Amino acid sequence: MSGPLSRFHKIKKLEISGGGFLGGVTMDLADGLNCLIGGRGAGKTTSLEFLRYALAQMPDPRRHRARHEALGSLVEANLGAGQVAVEIETRDGLHYRVERAAGEEPIVLDADGQPTSLVLTGLFGAEVYSQNEIERIATSPSFQLDLIDKFREEELGEIQRKLLLLEGVLGNSGSEILSLEAQVEELESQLTELPLVTERLEKGFKVHGSDEGSEFEREVHHKGLRERECRSVQAGFKHFNAIRDSVEATVALCRRANERQDSSRLGAGPNQDVLARLDDAYGQTCDEVSALLSTALDRLGRGAGEVESFAAELEDAHRQQERGYQGLLRQHNEEQGQARERVKLQKRSADLLEKQRDLNARRQDLAAKRKKRRALVHGLKELWQSRTRLREDVVRFLNDRLSPEIRVSIDPASERSRYKQLLLDAFQGVGRPYKAPAEKVAKKLRPDALLEILEADDPIQLVERCGVSASQARWIVCRLQTSRARLELEAVELGDVPMIELWDGDYKAAPKLSTGQKCTTILPILLLDSEKPLLVDEPEGNLDNAFIYNTVVKKIRRAKESRQLIFVTHNPNIPVLGEADRVIVLTSDGAHARVAAAGTVDDVKEEVETILEGGREAFEERRRRYGR
Repeated sequence: MSGPLSRFHKIKKLEISGGGFLGGVTMDLADGLNCLIGGRGAGKTTSLEFLRYALAQMPDPRRHRARHEALGSLVEANLGAGQVAVEIETRDGLHYRVERAAGEEPIVLDADGQPTSLVLTGLFGAEVYSQNEIERIATSPSFQLDLIDKFREEELGEIQRKLLLLEGVLGNSGSEILSLEAQVEELESQLTELPLVTERLEKGFKVHGSDEGSEFEREVHHKGLRERECRSVQAGFKHFNAIRDSVEATVALCRRANERQDSSRLGAGPNQDVLARLDDAYGQTCDEVSALLSTALDRLGRGAGEVESFAAELEDAHRQQERGYQGLLRQHNEEQGQARERVKLQKRSADLLEKQRDLNARRQDLAAKRKKRRALVHGLKELWQSRTRLREDVVRFLNDRLSPEIRVSIDPASERSRYKQLLLDAFQGVGRPYKAPAEKVAKKLRPDALLEILEADDPIQLVERCGVSASQARWIVCRLQTSRARLELEAVELGDVPMIELWDGDYKAAPKLSTGQKCTTILPILLLDSEKPLLVDEPEGNLDNAFIYNTVVKKIRRAKESRQLIFVTHNPNIPVLGEADRVIVLTSDGAHARVAAAGTVDDVKEEVETILEGGREAFEERRRRYGR
C-alpha cells in the first residue's frame, strides 16, 4: 500500500452465451477506465453482476444471505442455460479464461484453453459494488469493516480461515470437556463409599484370635486378591476383543472394495481408461492392506490362545487356592460370618478401586484437555489481535491518503453483540428481568474480567463495577458458574468497530451524513490504489455534478493509471472528463440486449451525447442557457 502498483489484475473480455437476455453479448475491456452506458433496461447492471458471478465475488452467504440470494436469482433468471466466460490477466501477466454456468462452480482454463485445477481465490480478485451499495457501506459498520479488510484481504482471509478451523476445534474441545466432567462427577459420587469400605476392611474385620501373619488371615486376604485378579483378566480380555473387533471391521471395509461400482458398470465413456486404472489402484491398495490386517488377525489369534492358556492356568490356581481357603474356613467356624462379610467387602472394594483407577485416568484426561484448550484459546486471542493489528495498519494508510477530508479509526474488541447474546441466553429462566443486567455486564466487563470474578466467586465486584443490585449479582454469578457458561465465555469474540468520518466543519460519522455525503465519504476509499479491478454500478449515485467534476473525476483519472475501472454510469462527466479508455454502449429490444457500439469517447461521441446528454439539441440548449 506504499505506492502505485506497476502490475495489476485485468479483465480483458466478457462473453455471454446461451439464449438469455444477454446471450451473444461480447465486451472487450481496456486496462484503464471502462464505462458501460445505455438506456434503462439495456443490461448494464446485469453485465456487471455476471462479471461478479463468473469471478466468484458473490457476497458471503453466511454474513449477507439476502444479498447473496438476490444476486443469485438475478444471475439465474438472466443467464438461464447459458454461460459466462471471462478472460483475465493476472498481476503477473498470466492469462486465463474463466467459465461459469448458473448453479456451477467456475472453471479456470489456461492460455491454451485447457482446464486447470486452479481456483480463483488467491489467483485473481475484483471489487464489485452494486447500486446503492456505497451508501450501504457508509451506514453499516460491518460493511465498513469489509471495506477496510479488502486492503489486506489475503492476510486477513488466511486469519479468518484459521479462526474458523480453531472455532470448530474449540467447539469439539468444549463438548469433550463437558462429557468428561459429567463422567468424573458420576464416578466421584459412586466412590463416596470407598473410604468407609476401606476403613471397615482395615479395622473392623480382623479375624478373632489371629494376627496379620496367621495363615487364616493371609488366606482371607488372598481371597480378596483373587477377586481383583479375576477383574484384571476380564479387563484384559475386553481390551483384546476390542482390538480384534476393530481390525476385523477394517478388513471388512477393505473387502468391500471389490463390491463397489467399478468403471465397467458405468459404460463406455471418454474417461473409462483413467477410471479403470483408478479402480485397479484402489482395489490393489485395499487388497494389500487386507493382507496385512489378516496377518495381524493371525497374530491376535495366537495371542488370544496364549492369553487363554495363562488365564486357564490362573483359574486352576484359583480353584486350588479357593479349596484351601474353604478348608481353613471350616476349621474356624466361629469366624465364618466375619470372613464371608470381609470377602463381600473385598469384592466391593475391588469394584470401587477399579472405579477409582477409571476416575484417575479420566481426571488426567480432563486436565490434559483443559490444558490443550487453554492453549487453543490463547491461539484464538492471538489471531484476533493479529487481525486487529492488520486493520490498524490499513487505518493508518487510509488516513495518510485521505486526511483531513476523511478520517478513519477502529475501536478494537468493542463490538459485543455475541457476548451480550451469550449472557442473555445464560440468564433466561431466572424468573426475573434479566435484559438490563445482561446489557450492563456486557458493556462494563470484558469476558476475561467476568471470568476472573466468577473464579473468585465475588458478586460484590459485579455490584461495584457494573451497577447491578446485590441480588442480581448473586444470581448472575450462580448462572455463569456452570462449566458450559465458562467455556463459552472464554471463547466468545469481541469484534472490532470501525469509524469513517467526513469533515464538514467538524468530523461527522458516516451513518449520520446525508445520502450524498455518505457517497462522498466512501467513494474516495474505493478509488485508492489496488491490484484488483474496481466494478461499480453508478458511482455517481446521489452525488452532485460539482463534486463529481472537482473530486471524483480527478481521482478516477489518477486511479486508472494503477488499476482497472469498470463503471456503469449515466453521468457524462465520468466517461468524458475521466477520459474513458473504452465506452461500451448497450441497447435492448426488450427481449435481448446487444452491444450497439464500443470504443473511445471520441469513437462513440454521438451515443454519449444521445444517452448521457439527452442529444445534441439538449446539450446545445443547456450551453446557450449557461452562456447567458
